[in-house]
Amino acid sequence: MAKLQNMRMWETLASNPNIKIEKSFFGLRSTAWYTTTGQRITARTLEYAQHDGDHLLSALSQSSADDIMKRMGDTVPTPTVNGNYMLEFASSADKSFLALRLLQFQQMIYEPVTPTLTFEGNEAQKLIELFSNAQ
Repeated sequence: MAKLQNMRMWETLASNPNIKIEKSFFGLRSTAWYTTTGQRITARTLEYAQHDGDHLLSALSQSSADDIMKRMGDTVPTPTVNGNYMLEFASSADKSFLALRLLQFQQMIYEPVTPTLTFEGNEAQKLIELFSNAQ
C-alpha cells in the first residue's frame, strides 16, 4: 500500500473540500478521510506495460465514468511489475470516492500524463470495480 502523501496527486486531494486530512505522530503521518461518508481513504499504485498504459491514457481522457468504461470496453488492463505507466489510485473504504492519476516513466522519473480525476457515488463504485477485477 502506498502512502497517500507521497503521491503526485496529494495536493489536489488535500485541497478537495470533501477530504479531511488528519496529521498524527508529530505531523509525520497523515490520514485522509472522505467527509461525506466518514470513511478512510487508502492509496495504492498499479503499474502497467506500454500497451495497457496507452489504452488507459486514452480511456482516462474522458470526463465521466461511463465514458471511461465505454472506452475501456472489454479490455481491462492487467497490472505488471516495473511498468512504463503507473496509476495512482485512492479510494474510500465504502467505494464512494475515487481519485486517479496516470503517470508515465520519462526521463528516469514518473511524470503525470493526466490530471487528477475524482469520482463520487455510483461513478466511483463502477470504476473501483473495474480496476478491482483486473488484479
